[in-house]
Amino acid sequence: MKNLNKLKEMALLFIVLAIAMGGVFILGREMFAKTEIIEVEVEKPEEPIEDTVKRVCEEEKVPVHICIIVAWEESYFNPYFTNKMTDKSLDRGIMSINNVHFKPYVPDTCAYSVECSMRVFAKAYKERKAYLWLVYPNIKNRLDK
Repeated sequence: MKNLNKLKEMALLFIVLAIAMGGVFILGREMFAKTEIIEVEVEKPEEPIEDTVKRVCEEEKVPVHICIIVAWEESYFNPYFTNKMTDKSLDRGIMSINNVHFKPYVPDTCAYSVECSMRVFAKAYKERKAYLWLVYPNIKNRLDK
């Protein structure tokens, strides 16, 4: 557990440094099949990512710990995360909102915005649609034990 926490800290530090430097952050992740690495230009956020996640979830009255866990599992808190799926669709942003399968459609400007994508998640959570995030049922099962 100690090594996992250290790894999470290092990954988060890497993301924060990439964002702070305003450079190009490259990230790919294995999901269901081979993943392509896609470059995304990054801009400095107005407030720390964790603060935005916490603030939005509190405003939307969604459990903050759920928001944090799902955001970590989906993108490792990377608001610029992009994963090209085998069907050519894209999971985008901190909440990995798919550009084809997520209805209603969420534009890139929202998917790559921490605040907007967290509000999309909060709305789905309140409508009992958090299962749209494949990691959620697994997380819920772990928390219920």
